[in-house]
Amino acid sequence: MYDPPYESPLEDLFAWNAVKYLGETVAFDKQVEVDTICGKFRLDFLAVSPESRVAFECDGVEYHEPRRDEWRDAMILGANAVDVIYHLRGTDLYYHLEDCLFIISKWNPELFSHRGLIGLERLTSQHVKNLHLTSERRAIIEYNAIELIDFIDVRRTVREEPEGVNSFWKNVFQFAQENGGGNLDEIIEKFHQ
Repeated sequence: MYDPPYESPLEDLFAWNAVKYLGETVAFDKQVEVDTICGKFRLDFLAVSPESRVAFECDGVEYHEPRRDEWRDAMILGANAVDVIYHLRGTDLYYHLEDCLFIISKWNPELFSHRGLIGLERLTSQHVKNLHLTSERRAIIEYNAIELIDFIDVRRTVREEPEGVNSFWKNVFQFAQENGGGNLDEIIEKFHQ
């Protein structure tokens, strides 16, 4: 499962830690290419269990544009390549990795081994353990550390939204389909015209 080298120290950190908690039946691959109507995209990681296909994006500030990432995610979900995409900020992985994994384990417990869940329970901050996740899309948790506000932000996009939920990804994927797909940046520009 842990298969260095990775493209960045951040991805190496995530992989080294994540595989400790994953279940035995979970396949964990790096740099997985996905064909979409707007070209090929690469997922940082893909965890596949018998129940789900979950992508993880390790977002270093210098390499990601959140708005473009939303469109990219829409094309990947529209291609039916994954069921869930998580975006994890680099600072959160460096300073609160177990807290991030704990949150993910609440949304996608099927990825984790029983032993992994016990380990996360022990290593997760009490602040996060006491948190009641009210959203299925995002967890923003603030810590107050000696006059500094520190927070983690775990973003989650799911393929199957509950009935009645207006889904951004479905709307922009439909727009891309109606406009023949093609270059993602051109589709985004056309959408904003």
